[in-house]
This record gives sequence, C-alpha cells and structure tokens, in this order.
Amino acid sequence: MSLPGSVKDVKSHIKTLNTFFNLKPDYYAVENGAADIVAKGMGNKMKVNQLRKFFTQIKRIELDNKDKNNEEEFRSIEKVYPLLPELAYAKGRGLITEEFYELMKVCMDTSKLKKIKDFKRLVDFLSAILAYHKMRTK
Repeated sequence: MSLPGSVKDVKSHIKTLNTFFNLKPDYYAVENGAADIVAKGMGNKMKVNQLRKFFTQIKRIELDNKDKNNEEEFRSIEKVYPLLPELAYAKGRGLITEEFYELMKVCMDTSKLKKIKDFKRLVDFLSAILAYHKMRTK
C-alpha cells in the first residue's frame, strides 16, 4: 500500500474501509504517512488547543471502554455523536479547517466504529495526528 499524498487521499482511503480497525499503522503512523499528511495540511491554521479539546473528549470515551475486550461491540457510540456538532461549531468559528472537519466526519462514521478495537484505532490515529501537528508547528 502506498502512502497518501494529500488529506483528500487519506479521506478517500478511510471511506473505503469497512471498519476503522482496517486502517493500518504502517499507513498512518509513519513519518509522511496519513497522520503526518493531515498534520501538514493543518499547518498553522489550527491551534494545538483546538485539537487537544477534541482529543480530550475522545480520550474520555476511550477511558470508559478501557476494561472491555477489543472484540466487544462498541456501545459508547452515543457519546461520539455530540462531537460532530462541536466540530461543526469550531469550523464555523474558523478554529479548525474545513479539511479537518470533513476528515473527522469520515473517521467518525458510526458504521466504521463497530467494535472496541475500531474505536481504539481511531484514538491511535488521532494521537498520531496530534503528535505530528505538535512537531510541525514548533
């Protein structure tokens, strides 16, 4: 599998996945991989604080599911739904980019978050984006 060249490529790839667990670490976690491409695309248009605010909410959901088996059904989906309007609000205020908002809509497609392992992979992907964004905006 080749690495993406743009955020649009990342979004297209994620759209093709049946579940988020199918997003492979060698696609997103490596330098110049999907997470790095997303971070580069955000550049200085997004503040780390905006990412952290969103990420904190994602981590709370992860914490609620920490003792569950990876193969269990992801039952906290109702906690994911309210994140989309919050992202829309941040986009409307110019705090996040349109590109990031559209990517997150694809990533948080509830049909891709069927099991605990799917949600954990989403958290790993977001962690990688945050790390690369921090590195790129020093």
